[in-house]
Amino acid sequence: MNGIFFIEAPFQLIGAIEAIRTYKLKKYIIYIRLSGNDKQLINLVQIFFPNDTNIRYFKLQNKQYSFYDCLIVIRTLLFILIYKYKFEYIFLGNFESKFLNLFTYILPRNKIVLLDDGIKTFSIQERFTDKHNYNMFTILYKMHPLSNQIIRYNKFEYLKSLYDVDNKTFSKVKKILFLGSKLSEIEIIEEKVYLEIIKAIIDKFPLYQIVYVPHREENIDKLNDLFLTHENLSLQIIDMPIEIYLLENRFSYYKILSFYSAALFSIKLLFQDIEVLSIPFDYSQSVYKDNINLVLKRLDEYEIKVLDDVRTV
Repeated sequence: MNGIFFIEAPFQLIGAIEAIRTYKLKKYIIYIRLSGNDKQLINLVQIFFPNDTNIRYFKLQNKQYSFYDCLIVIRTLLFILIYKYKFEYIFLGNFESKFLNLFTYILPRNKIVLLDDGIKTFSIQERFTDKHNYNMFTILYKMHPLSNQIIRYNKFEYLKSLYDVDNKTFSKVKKILFLGSKLSEIEIIEEKVYLEIIKAIIDKFPLYQIVYVPHREENIDKLNDLFLTHENLSLQIIDMPIEIYLLENRFSYYKILSFYSAALFSIKLLFQDIEVLSIPFDYSQSVYKDNINLVLKRLDEYEIKVLDDVRTV
């Protein structure tokens, strides 16, 4: 079997790492789109694909396409059109990308497989129908396929084997990991409210060190006052996806907290004995409320505890 991947984000590349083994690909090519904030992607390649000539990079900016960008699109589309019959699978990382969405118009539907793209996987599947859908490779093992749709589940079998996860080789440290979010940056909640939630968590666990890992698109300056006034809060900036960071450092945390990050699902799948908690917030006025609902109403299915109130953590 041969496959070609088009990747735009770190978690998509993690999906590609597993898909190569799950789909038993003998040959593959991975195209990675660079857009400026790419350190995690590059580090993943260095860890899992060192000196691999099957990795191809290209740059394509989000805000405006230059003439060079247009040439990249045309060249890539021509490559796919010419060689599409040599690939049994064509994996797309970001179904909502204007660039990658072009492929859905020129490629056989049965060859396309969508990789997880964070929590957007829920909303993408929700939009599909029995007559219009694409196959998927996802960590969301409770997601049921529609008619004429094939869903294969990413169980992180390769990563678990590589890092010997099932043999309990990881030390549990007495720390709480708080996965930051860009909720205030994209105006789902006000920054003031976001900081109040974090402070409530700090006050609830005064004897535990709380390690705050910011989202890669989050403005961490908003947290400066909290770091100065709370000794049990520390900042950890990582240059790889949180899943790989935990595996590389061979430890797990007492609790892992976040709002509605895809990492809640992936970490729970990787580390069955970690308590993973979703922090509630008021999103009733957000334009994203329907998509947020799709995620939150499914947390219990994946053994992720949903808190009624921050004070009940």
